[in-house]
Amino acid sequence: MSSTTAEERAADALEQGIAYFFRGQIEIALKKLRRSAALNAAPEPYVWLGFICFVNTELARGDALCQEGLAAFPDDGALHACAAILRTGLRDWDSALAELARAEELAPESFFTRFARGFHHVESRDPQAALPHYERALTCGDERTAAFAHLELGRCHFFISKETLSPYHLVACVKSFRNAIAARPDWHFAYCVALMYTERHPDPRIPLAIAEEGYARFPESRAIMLYALRPLLKENRLADAANAYAAAVSHFRHDVDAMIHIAHVAIGYDELRDYAIHALETAERYTPNTTKVARAFIILYTKLGEAEECEAWRARLAERSG
Repeated sequence: MSSTTAEERAADALEQGIAYFFRGQIEIALKKLRRSAALNAAPEPYVWLGFICFVNTELARGDALCQEGLAAFPDDGALHACAAILRTGLRDWDSALAELARAEELAPESFFTRFARGFHHVESRDPQAALPHYERALTCGDERTAAFAHLELGRCHFFISKETLSPYHLVACVKSFRNAIAARPDWHFAYCVALMYTERHPDPRIPLAIAEEGYARFPESRAIMLYALRPLLKENRLADAANAYAAAVSHFRHDVDAMIHIAHVAIGYDELRDYAIHALETAERYTPNTTKVARAFIILYTKLGEAEECEAWRARLAERSG
């Protein structure tokens, strides 16, 4: 009977942590990665600890974990790259550039280094410059990292197509998001990001196909339902849209931003004006007295041409703004 070494157990814990991340079980993922770091002194668990926190938008937490790793492994390029990604997200530009320079010195062909440079360009509002870095990240990485690069390529092509109205970049945007889903069909987040950026696509069949594929895998996902609402309406699938609306309102009633999104979608259709009002009334009932809801009501009633209601909500906004 063979016994495993600490290094082998650490590698196993690392892979388990990454697998749990893709299943959406973030805290278990971080616990497994911590276990990996404890079993065998190596920088890779810290890289993933920081990067997972970045993807989960826990930037300060990820930065702290990354700095913990750098204290133990100050010459690891991937760790410096991860630190650059997190500092870019935190808008600590000078520190991000310093970390990026160190990463490019130590590990120029690391997936994380190329991703960091691409992300810095995107956050500096230059998605065109980011494209070759994300494309290079694909070739530098492996099956664990491919989906991240594809998602970022999709975002880049989306931003460029929005600015230039380029049909090429619109097609490339959809293709990149499709590639991300193909790389990790078990990753709920990939479907949500793809839908977030394609829900307004001129051909509603494209986001609907993504939504239906995602919903088949994640039938409890209210986020997928939420993003499917607009393309369902564009395709005149009103019964399906009504079901998606009811499920989304029930699930997101405490989420002001989601309810405002639902209202903005519904107000684009004359026959759904009551749905839009209902969504905002629900948001106001469950999260009362917010300025966000007041502003949303002003926008809604302005579009509807109801001056009296609009002025009433302007007065409420003034009261809430103090």
